[in-house]
Order: sequence, then structure tokens, then C-alpha cells
Amino acid sequence: MKEFILVFIGGEPEKQEDLPRHYAEYGEFMKFLMGGGHFKSGIPADASDGRMVYKETVEKKGDFMSTANRVGGIMVILANNIDHAVDIAKQNPIIKNGGKVLVRPVKEM
Repeated sequence: MKEFILVFIGGEPEKQEDLPRHYAEYGEFMKFLMGGGHFKSGIPADASDGRMVYKETVEKKGDFMSTANRVGGIMVILANNIDHAVDIAKQNPIIKNGGKVLVRPVKEM
């Protein structure tokens, strides 16, 4: 299997009372990944802070900090090919909440 990076963007529940359900669904997603031998590593991001770095400036506030565009974390998974990685990414519960997942192959070096 090959390695793919998943970048989780947006998809946080709008209502606080939906958080327990969301976390339970995410727990099921993790079980799916681990049980299928797809999970390699992952890092959750602190979505409450961040900076966008440009050549001449550093932006502290902007569209990148909106709920819809926050990076919630990254993950490295194992999949047969990019289509398989996309099928795995579609299982992430942030998709149901309007979030998106960027899927990129890891470049072999």
C-alpha cells in the first residue's frame, strides 16, 4: 500500500450539542482506519489559533480562520491508490458537516 496525506478542513458541528455525536462518529472512523490497516499517523490541530505566512507579511486573521476553512488536522493513511484514499476520506464525519478532505499522495524519496 502507498501513503497518502489527508488534510481535514472545516466540518465542525455548528451546535455544541452535536459535538458528542460528532466525536462518536469520529471514533468509529478511527476504528475503521485502524481495523483496516489504513492508519499510519495523525496530528490534530488547535483550530483556535493560526497564522498564514506570506513572503512579506504574516496574517493573524482571515478567511483561513473561518470555521469552514480551518485545518482541523492531518493524517497519513495507507491505501492501494488515490481513488482508494478518496474512498477512505469520504468516510470521515466532517464530510457530513460540510467539511472537506484534501487527499495527496506522499512523494517517494
